[in-house]
Amino acid sequence: ISIRKGNSSTEIISLDIHTNLIEKDCPIVVYGRLGTHLGFENATESWTLLVNTTTDCKGFGSRTHVPPFVNPPVLRGGEIYSFYTYMPSPSIRYITGFEIGDIFASDGFLNIHEGTGVAKLFGGHKQKFLSPRRWNGVISYNIVNNDSSINFDTCNEKLTTTFDDNLGSFGNMFDVVTQDSKVEVYGLDFYTDLYEAVSYEIFTRIDSFENGKLPKEPAILNALGRDPKNV
Repeated sequence: ISIRKGNSSTEIISLDIHTNLIEKDCPIVVYGRLGTHLGFENATESWTLLVNTTTDCKGFGSRTHVPPFVNPPVLRGGEIYSFYTYMPSPSIRYITGFEIGDIFASDGFLNIHEGTGVAKLFGGHKQKFLSPRRWNGVISYNIVNNDSSINFDTCNEKLTTTFDDNLGSFGNMFDVVTQDSKVEVYGLDFYTDLYEAVSYEIFTRIDSFENGKLPKEPAILNALGRDPKNV
């Protein structure tokens, strides 16, 4: 990952990963290092152990939460930090990329770059590395304000997801999880295959959508419209 330049530092709290395994106590190891991983794929002494534990693996298509780091890395604007997620079995999911080092996910503070798949721990005796690869997962982080002149209450940011799609239907439910700061969500853009004015409805609720899929659970209609320009 790389941190966008600015007056704030970023504290990396934890990761969610994507794995094939469905187990209550599956092993997960996470290493980190300040700087790029390129040239250090097999340099064990250049990495810091962040997590070596077990977790509740949720299986294909679901997020598996890695327990929070005991000593979270804190990065300043413009710095690069590398993560290495490892499981004893070949069960970590990722996507073939286009160019190693390219940014494939980004928000107002972090960039996630295409990296390297690793066979065995640090490449094993065959030193097998696969690139480019796009990591599947979620980074949870806090923003540490180093400049008292910045007022995050008026800091408008946009968080963009991927447009690499292969499925579609009538709608989509998803959760948005905040960290320590108050967040006001003032709008959404969504992706459709239509080239015309579309009718849309947007519902919201406090708490996860997993707890509110049945009709008896309350939801609030926040938007109802038909707009050819601002979808």
